[in-house]
Amino acid sequence: MRGQLNEIRSGAGDTHTLALAAKRQADKAETISSSLEKAVTDMDAANSDARNSLRATVNQFHLDQRAWVIERGVSSLPKAGKPWDIEVWFYNTGKTPARNVLTSCNFMPALNRDFTPKKEYPPGWPNFIAPNQQIYCTLSPSNGLPVNETLMKIIGAGRIVPIVYG
Repeated sequence: MRGQLNEIRSGAGDTHTLALAAKRQADKAETISSSLEKAVTDMDAANSDARNSLRATVNQFHLDQRAWVIERGVSSLPKAGKPWDIEVWFYNTGKTPARNVLTSCNFMPALNRDFTPKKEYPPGWPNFIAPNQQIYCTLSPSNGLPVNETLMKIIGAGRIVPIVYG
C-alpha cells in the first residue's frame, strides 16, 4: 500500500508538470495565432498599397502616352500693301496620334483686350495630328485685299486690337 501511495504522489506531480507544459504550449499557440493574424492583416494592407500604387502607375502611363494638342502660335502681323493672312498653329506634343481633332479659328477686331467673343464659327472637318506634327488654320481678315496704311496706323495705335480665338 505504501508503494501504491508513493506511486499516486509521484503520478500527481507528473500530472501537474504535464498540465503546466500543456498550458505553456497553449499560450505559445495563442501567441503564434495572434502573430499569424497580424501578419495576414499586414499582408492585406501591403497588398492594397501595391494595388493602389499599380493603379496610379497605370493611370500615369496612360496620361504619358496620350495625345496632347496645344496651340503653338499665331503668325503674321499685317503688312501694308499685302493681304493679311493669319495662321494659327496647333501641335501634338503627345506620344500618340490625336484623332478627330476639331479646330475652330476665329478673328474679330476689338476695341480692347478685354474682348469676350459672342460668336464662334463651327469647327471644320476632323483632323488627325500625328505625334510631333503641326497643323494650322488660315484666317483672312482682309478677305484677300491688301491692308492699307490707315488700318496699319489704327492697329499700331491700339485703337483696334486683333483678337484670334477658338
